[in-house]
Amino acid sequence: MRKVWNVEIALSASNEGDLPSGLDIGQTRALVKLMGQREKMRVEARKALEDAMVRTFEARRRAEQSLDNGKAKDEYEALLKIFEQLGISKEGAASLDAEGAPYNLIQLADFHKREADNRVKAVQKFKDVYSTVLQYRGKMESSAKTIMGDSYEPTPRPLTGSLPLTASPELDAQIARLNLSDAAKAEESTTKDLETLKKAKLDGSYDESMVKKLYALRFKIAYWDAMMKAASDAQQLHWAIEIFDKQALYSKHSEAADKISDLRKQETAVLDEFKKHYELEGDFIVELSGPEEIQSGQEAKLQCSIKVKKPGSNEATPVPDDFVSQVRYAWASGKTALGEDANPSRSYKLDTVGSHVFTVTAKRSVLKQGRRSWLLLDRRQSGR
Repeated sequence: MRKVWNVEIALSASNEGDLPSGLDIGQTRALVKLMGQREKMRVEARKALEDAMVRTFEARRRAEQSLDNGKAKDEYEALLKIFEQLGISKEGAASLDAEGAPYNLIQLADFHKREADNRVKAVQKFKDVYSTVLQYRGKMESSAKTIMGDSYEPTPRPLTGSLPLTASPELDAQIARLNLSDAAKAEESTTKDLETLKKAKLDGSYDESMVKKLYALRFKIAYWDAMMKAASDAQQLHWAIEIFDKQALYSKHSEAADKISDLRKQETAVLDEFKKHYELEGDFIVELSGPEEIQSGQEAKLQCSIKVKKPGSNEATPVPDDFVSQVRYAWASGKTALGEDANPSRSYKLDTVGSHVFTVTAKRSVLKQGRRSWLLLDRRQSGR
């Protein structure tokens, strides 16, 4: 402030009353705002320091309790089991050694108390992180089976092996959160994107097969995205020179990028196929068959079918069954409405003898900005 306005502000200044005299209104407002921001930052810094101190004391207390109760070795063995389940036994042990908690020291009971606390804290930190990673993997695989079926086994398996896991708790916590988040987005976006293309809710075997096809691709993209991050971040691990060769990490990063590029192309092809299946451009033609004249009490059977004449084509072809399932039919006899439903065929018994003109109006259900509406396809009278 001295260089700009030739004034000095005390470090303890916290409100307008602490400001020097001679400031204009604009300077006063600006300084009051700056003091408010400074005080907010001080409060946040104190809170962060307090939280860090609490975490430190809690971690130390957990370590001391583990030692006092003779559970340090059990916790270490449990951690090794988690490493095995995640496919990083060798890498996890090396990382833990670098952290200062090798197995032979965990077993000993006669080393310095503070060293013991630090080593057990390291084990507990690793155990907390990799237990969570294991849970995340379970959540992703469970969600995948819900969509793909109980027999589905994702290949490659998420959050398994080195890489995508680096055996660095800090990095692997980030990688696990990224993979879980991307997998959740894959699940949510798959249905949403296909419904947007269809302009209707998904149903039927075709839609189900396309959901599985698209989701499987996006689930794999989430895996390789995590692999790319791991290959990049692992290059910064100073302790891992014996585990990770930098050239191998570069190769892994390139492999992941190539995999994602190929999967994206397949993803686009699936979306294009789905769009073409439902995007029937052209003139829709509704055909209605039924009797022109009936006797008293005679049953009138009406049958409706829908065809589409695409641009550049001389012939109309029947629309797919999945398209038909989105259509509703409004029936009428003369000016009398006979009801509306999703069935393309109807039967009526009429008391009036003679000629009858039956009409059917076909409408297709579509979604616009998340709301359902009806698009008129065609209207047809029997005998015409």
